[in-house]
Amino acid sequence: MKSFFQILVFCFANAALAMSSGQLDEEPVIYIVSYGGLPWKFVVTNNVAEIRDASYDNRRVSLYNFELYTPAIPRSTPGKITTPAAFFDVDNVLRFRVVKIGDEAFRGCTNITSISISPGITEIGVRAFERCRSLKEILIPDGVQSIGSRSFWYCGALKEITIPDSVQTIGWGSFLKCTSLERVRWPDHIADIPKYAFEECKSLKTFTFPNSLRSIGKMAFSISGLTEISLPHTVTNIGEYAFSGCNSLREVNLPSELNSIGRAAFIGDDHLQEVKLPDNLERIQSETFKYCLRLRSVSFPKNLKSIEDAAFSGCHALEAVDFPNSLTNIGTYAFWRCSSLKEVTFPRNLKSLGASAFFHCSALKGVKFFGDAPRIQGELPFDTNVVVEVLEGTKGWDDGRWRKYKIVVGPSEASSSGITNHQK
Repeated sequence: MKSFFQILVFCFANAALAMSSGQLDEEPVIYIVSYGGLPWKFVVTNNVAEIRDASYDNRRVSLYNFELYTPAIPRSTPGKITTPAAFFDVDNVLRFRVVKIGDEAFRGCTNITSISISPGITEIGVRAFERCRSLKEILIPDGVQSIGSRSFWYCGALKEITIPDSVQTIGWGSFLKCTSLERVRWPDHIADIPKYAFEECKSLKTFTFPNSLRSIGKMAFSISGLTEISLPHTVTNIGEYAFSGCNSLREVNLPSELNSIGRAAFIGDDHLQEVKLPDNLERIQSETFKYCLRLRSVSFPKNLKSIEDAAFSGCHALEAVDFPNSLTNIGTYAFWRCSSLKEVTFPRNLKSLGASAFFHCSALKGVKFFGDAPRIQGELPFDTNVVVEVLEGTKGWDDGRWRKYKIVVGPSEASSSGITNHQK
């Protein structure tokens, strides 16, 4: 006795054969896989011309919603594709409305150059057009509500994308490595740019951030071609590595409401010259501006409490820093190899100074402290030729590690005259 599965395969094979006698090579069309009396999947082929009589004999089926689905679509798919909105048999008895382009539906179809998605489709599945390397243009109609993760990953020829306002969700990595992408229209109401969204979009020089934007995900614009960033006041969070490796980035305008910049968010942006950090920011996280080789000026937040490990490491052009009095911690390697840094004045509330925090700062000959000696975390914070100037009456300078430096004690009245507005 045949199993249910064997019967299903047998029925499907007969239905497929019944539908495939005609030939239509110009455009791919669709046949149906039946399961339990109801249409189950659509599969795109190049040789099906029609749905033949009796394919669904004695089955009452009408106006069901289906998914355009195939993990095994022929890679020789023609260059221009129009996804069907609906199809029906020769007697107009059955009609099926296509509402989804399924996961991996056109993945790896390297011949496709143009796609026009029909009205009525509401969802583009995960990896639906991944690695369509020749795809230059796509029309996404109003009515599409969801774009799946990695849906256009590695579409290296795609130059422009307009995302309609009907879209409510966009998955992560949707346009990763779209290296020719130049223009993007992002819906105003989508408040979060997902992680990896435009990573390695090297031709993307400008991007209009919507006024409702709240956050930018991990590596969202990493290694992109952005030359300027101007974020709206609604943004409160920038994810880690979000703008890392943006070698053309020259100007960054950050909103006052921003309270979190993730680790290494701007690492390696070697054309960035000036940064003004918003006062809401209390931590500069690890490697945030590491290897920003042309960074000359940083305006620190007045409420800053911590500069963490390697935050400005390798910023060779940085000449001066003006720390706020709120600062209590400077991490390991925080300003390592800042070779243009000539003098540093530390605020009275500094409690902790990381190992090698200012090591190999070749232009740095002396530093000033306005409070008690901070605790050294690990190895020495400066090269041993650096002169340390402290205020009379402050404590902790007889610690063994501080004795490795030449310490100059100055009267509090004289030293106080050099205190900046931040440090008072």
